[in-house]
Amino acid sequence: MKKLLIALTASALFAFSASAQELDMVDIPGKDFKMLKTEVTQELYESVMGENPSYFQKRSEKYERGEGKSYAVTEGEDVKKLPVEMISWYDAIYFCNKLSMKKGLSPVYAVDCETDVAKWNYTPHRGEDLKGKVTQVFSASGFRLPTKEEWRYAAAGGEEGFISENHFDDEICWYSKNSDWMTHEVAKKKSNGYGLYDMIGNVCEWGWESYRYRGNICRCNLGNCYSSSEYNTSADNDYVVSSRSRELGFRIVCKTASALFAFTASAQELDMVQIPGKNFKMLKTEVTQKLYEIVMGENPSEYNESNNPVEMVSWYDAIYFCNKLSMKKRLSPVYAVDG
Repeated sequence: MKKLLIALTASALFAFSASAQELDMVDIPGKDFKMLKTEVTQELYESVMGENPSYFQKRSEKYERGEGKSYAVTEGEDVKKLPVEMISWYDAIYFCNKLSMKKGLSPVYAVDCETDVAKWNYTPHRGEDLKGKVTQVFSASGFRLPTKEEWRYAAAGGEEGFISENHFDDEICWYSKNSDWMTHEVAKKKSNGYGLYDMIGNVCEWGWESYRYRGNICRCNLGNCYSSSEYNTSADNDYVVSSRSRELGFRIVCKTASALFAFTASAQELDMVQIPGKNFKMLKTEVTQKLYEIVMGENPSEYNESNNPVEMVSWYDAIYFCNKLSMKKRLSPVYAVDG
């Protein structure tokens, strides 16, 4: 039985690696995630969602800026390879789950504990809000948006000062001085040290972190865009989650195969401390969201980060967890209800 379980795990990891390779994902050195080499293109987005909401789709005169005329697409560029834009944060996480399911991976995002987008009661690109509490399933193998910390680490490409000192360099980014105020085909500029393109410029990229501003829920947006000037030194901003703009796109990440294995294995050994002079051990830390999810299969926390302590847990939930973990570790459960 033990050998069979190991074989199944290995095949699952292989399947995960194969599906991620098709999307040209880059392993980020020293981290446990892969990142898409480019921003999500209109071609990839349409293949998953069945439609393309982007403003920059065809060569037609749109508007004038200054003395010259500006067009929706630069001549000679493949429209399909332009980054998708006019995407809200809700649209982006919907895409992530749909792509994960298409690739046979477990979806990351849950709305009121439901990962199936068909049950979200949400229609992308229609200007509506997604109702319900959005959380991440940390054990999932699928695609998601990067955190601010992950994005900034990846954007630096292993080069100290990359984001600030080389912020607007014609070799690496499209910005107000060289973009003609429009998006451009991805991977036309020089990549950073990790082989990632357009980390600065072209379109801003949605991230995970949320904030409240004047009563609105906002999510971080990273990297600046084609209209940013050399005087704008900030590499991240915040936008209302339902915002759609020709300057807003996104890029996806996923766990590495080794990280998936490590996540599951982390429940094998609990870091318990023997209390001197007493006959009990205690967990070194509060129960994390990661551990809670491994045992319970879901994460009810409001502040959704895997290594944060689990919260939004009742006393009943806590004793249920204790018994379930005990059974998982082949120990006799402590709590009994009606005998």
